[in-house]
Amino acid sequence: MIAGTVNWLANFAVGLLFPFIQEALQKFAFLLFVVVCVAGAVYLLLVLPETKNKTFMEISQSFSKMNGVSDQMDTEMQNALERSGRLQTNTYTANGIKHTDTEMESSF
Repeated sequence: MIAGTVNWLANFAVGLLFPFIQEALQKFAFLLFVVVCVAGAVYLLLVLPETKNKTFMEISQSFSKMNGVSDQMDTEMQNALERSGRLQTNTYTANGIKHTDTEMESSF
């Protein structure tokens, strides 16, 4: 609901202000939109974490660290997924170091 409201307000503002921007900047009117798009791209690259080839739990832990949320929620989520049978945890030792792999069943 909030996103829809912001979207409509932004569309209204662009529709209302664009004729004045076009009159003032003439053929350079779209440079304003280029600046907004570049700023959005920089924000996405710097703030959002990479999620390619990561499990849901790894992504969740990454957002938990970014937002300063305790790991208790991750533990609760992992326990709930294990109870439902959708999460498999495998523990093994390699080179004297204990490793834990967590795989989540996908619905895709």
